[in-house]
Amino acid sequence: MTGSRVRGCRAGMTLVEVLAVCVIIGILAGLALPALARAVTRARLTQCTNNQYQVAFALVRYDEQHGSIPGWLNASPSGASSACAWTVPLLPFLGRSDIYDMWPTLPNNPTVEAFVCPANRPTKAIAYPVVHYAVNVGASGTNTNDGVFLNLFSGTVSSPSLDVIGESDGTSTTLAFSEKAALEFQPHTWTFAQNVAVSALFGSGTTAPPVFGVSGSPLTPVINNPSARTFAPSSVHGGGAVVAFCDGHTAFLSESFQPYEYAQLLTRKSRWQGSTNTTNSAAMQPWLLRSGSAYLLDETILRK
Repeated sequence: MTGSRVRGCRAGMTLVEVLAVCVIIGILAGLALPALARAVTRARLTQCTNNQYQVAFALVRYDEQHGSIPGWLNASPSGASSACAWTVPLLPFLGRSDIYDMWPTLPNNPTVEAFVCPANRPTKAIAYPVVHYAVNVGASGTNTNDGVFLNLFSGTVSSPSLDVIGESDGTSTTLAFSEKAALEFQPHTWTFAQNVAVSALFGSGTTAPPVFGVSGSPLTPVINNPSARTFAPSSVHGGGAVVAFCDGHTAFLSESFQPYEYAQLLTRKSRWQGSTNTTNSAAMQPWLLRSGSAYLLDETILRK
């Protein structure tokens, strides 16, 4: 048509439209990122729980084969004069017989992922292979009733079997493993290979074995308490720590656990006469008391 002008389609977007799209994307990202962070946190907690399940299952298989469990400290499997922590005897049951067969003459100290909490991977400043999990030694690592794992390197005690523990306070209510992996807490090394005095049993890094239990006077809370992280369970998960029991099942131990409840989960044999515990050590005794009175484990606390 003469004199008419055909209008073309407008190309591109106006500044207002671009800003509107950016705002919408920002809102969606703001909604998605917290959900993504929660999903990552849950995934890491699940992996940490699975790691402890693997370690606990390795303990069960070790007991089936040997008729007892290893100590927190053991003679070297190669016959060398050095000692080794509980980590080494369990290696064949974690698919690392290659390390076990060469111990202690290793060409390098490899990291074992089953020993590492994925929520708290060590920084590059930590040059040694870490273990974020520890074993239950009660108050001293030597009393046969206070805890589960003993010092077998000394040759003065015999290791219990899971059957013996089951006939005492029960494998399903006696702790075997726990996290010791708080933030700013130097992790242990799985290659720990030295005897230590009871006074040096609890600590961190390369000078103390990967163990947990009780020390000194009862503290509340016990779990994730900065004042108790050298001897008690700790984690970066928030609200508690992952643990594994002697029967192999795992759980999340809440920060709300009281000292007497925690201590009952440590002892593998606890018997009372009045307000005196007749089977556990003097160091364990105050932890077992509730307001100065005897206390027996109430299993409803495991559902906290």
